[in-house]
Amino acid sequence: MSNPRIRLDVDARRAQLLEHALTLFSAKTFDEVSVADVARAAGVSQGLLYHYFPGKRALFLAALESAADRLVSEAIVTSELPAHAGAAERYASLRAGLDHYLRWVEQRAVAYRFLLRGGFGSDPDVAAVVSRTRDAFVDRIREGLGAGPDDPTARCLGIGWAAMVEVVSLEWLETADLTRCEVVEVLSQAAARLFAPLVMKG
Repeated sequence: MSNPRIRLDVDARRAQLLEHALTLFSAKTFDEVSVADVARAAGVSQGLLYHYFPGKRALFLAALESAADRLVSEAIVTSELPAHAGAAERYASLRAGLDHYLRWVEQRAVAYRFLLRGGFGSDPDVAAVVSRTRDAFVDRIREGLGAGPDDPTARCLGIGWAAMVEVVSLEWLETADLTRCEVVEVLSQAAARLFAPLVMKG
């Protein structure tokens, strides 16, 4: 005898469907995952899934947006530092923020992999989600460094370091050759050297 389906309210059901979609899309390519696969994993009918999402692409993009929103709201943090904060304070703040980020990556590995590796082709909507997420990360880095909003040098360096963090984080998830603390140390040292001409000289 099959188990009765649990009735959820609209928001809870949508969140459940997105969670299953995120898990499946992070493990397989877009073409390899069907709407039926997601419905089956969630224990609902395809008709119910289509009630929430008009098609597979819409479901994929919604799952990607969900992963991006989580990363921005939960993983990317910065401390409120006074304008006169020196290099040591800013370095410590960056290090603490990075440790928080990597803890989130470790706990939400599926979402993180999906966000950075789940895109299909050169889809502009997918690229926009990923780009918006990286921009949020770079803005937080820039704020932590005490750089102005129109400082092109800070933005350029921030983009470079953010890309390094993404690549290293994905490699760390795959290989686990280093502990989280060791990854924090490696990336923090890289930041100290990279941002030294800009901020770390105080």
